Amino acid sequence: MDEVLKIYTRVVIDMDTGEELEADSFEYSGEVALCGGGGSTNTVDKEYNARLAAIQERSQKISDEYFQFWKENNAPLEAAKAKAELENVPAQQRITQGLLGMQEAALPQTKELSQKFLDANLKGVNENEWANRAGTDQQLAASNANEQLARNALRMGLNPNSGAFARALADQATQNAANVAAARTQAFRAADQENYNRLGQGLTAGLGLINQG
Repeated sequence: MDEVLKIYTRVVIDMDTGEELEADSFEYSGEVALCGGGGSTNTVDKEYNARLAAIQERSQKISDEYFQFWKENNAPLEAAKAKAELENVPAQQRITQGLLGMQEAALPQTKELSQKFLDANLKGVNENEWANRAGTDQQLAASNANEQLARNALRMGLNPNSGAFARALADQATQNAANVAAARTQAFRAADQENYNRLGQGLTAGLGLINQG
């Protein structure tokens, strides 16, 4: 007697519990045809597999050779380097301690120099002195220019007492006065900027003294 099989045509299953909710089926007794791949053939390319195996074996051999080379050459160097670094640790510690000792010994002198630098920057420069010095330099240059003007007039046969020469001297004096004023103004501004820069440097020096203290 043939085995009776239950053939399902529709099944509804709860995906969370796996419980069968609905099913349509019928019983069947008779011949059964098995799906065995139809008429296709399943062949093995032995030559390809052999080449692939050879490549894998060659790769493994190269890897083994490289590891052996590293083991014989690089590994001893790395071990020696690590040993040397460990041996140098005490010396490096002594050097660091020596540098710290030198810094501590120089700290009083450093504070003194920083204080002097701070005082000098806070004092600044005298704007009037800078302006007066620039004005004096410009007046000296003007005096030299007047003398040169007189010498040039004599060489050209001009009368130093003439009205033309007097007007030239007046023009020169006016220009010299303008140059002196400009020089004084520029020097005053430069001195003011110098004091501003020194205040910034003094602030940095003051913060350094606070950190040292």
